[in-house]
Amino acid sequence: MASRKAPGNVLYVIANALALPGELGGIASKVTINFPWSSLLTGLLDGDPMLLEGLLAIARPGAVLEVRLNGGALAGAGYTLESGGSRVRQALHEGGFDVGDPVRLDARELRQCHTTWAKRLAYGRDPRAVCLRATLGSNTASG
Repeated sequence: MASRKAPGNVLYVIANALALPGELGGIASKVTINFPWSSLLTGLLDGDPMLLEGLLAIARPGAVLEVRLNGGALAGAGYTLESGGSRVRQALHEGGFDVGDPVRLDARELRQCHTTWAKRLAYGRDPRAVCLRATLGSNTASG
């Protein structure tokens, strides 16, 4: 998949996050998950080992992982924005990532995200989201 606005070294992958291609092993310096829902959100909330191991496998030591969660999707899964953000933070930490505190995103910040869905959320009924930023330490890389 190509983008006219993305830097030349960006690789977009369409794949099941629970079964990432082995060719991606250790190449990612940044992984972004924007507003997951369904099985991907459930995997993050539950700390699904296949998902976390896959994220670790594609990440280089020191890689950054950003996860943006929206209030509506979390409510649909039975969580508040706060409890869902905390649960995903805990799951990522237990999975080997060093995770910072959740940062709340309001409508203004959502409008600054470079995704169509973020802009829809920003102008929608429930413009609440949270961003988690994590890094992979050099001692946790799978190889």
